[in-house]
Amino acid sequence: TNISGESFLHKLSFQSITSLESLDLDNCSNMTDLGITTMLSKVGKKLRVLGVRNSKITGKSFVDLAVNSVPVLAELDLSDCSKISDARLKLILEKCGSRLKVLKLSNTNISGVNFQNISVELP
Repeated sequence: TNISGESFLHKLSFQSITSLESLDLDNCSNMTDLGITTMLSKVGKKLRVLGVRNSKITGKSFVDLAVNSVPVLAELDLSDCSKISDARLKLILEKCGSRLKVLKLSNTNISGVNFQNISVELP
């Protein structure tokens, strides 16, 4: 889809979707870091499943802001997100890895280099 999440979200009233537990943004190829951060700050408090497969997110603002907006996130699909780096993934895992039960990373550029020193206990 053409949804970036940036201006689209400013037009919606989020009062009606505060109980959202699953958000599938797969194939929203224009989804940006700013868009996902904005969206999660509005609807992320009860979100358990997030799919952003095949988006343009790099993980920068996701790490900085969005992870704190999804305190019960248990499943994260970053498959086909070619701009996610090892360093960003490591930060994501350090911030919310202890509560993730499912992490999908197929078709990414993640190599796993430097993950031996990660200080997160995964469930």
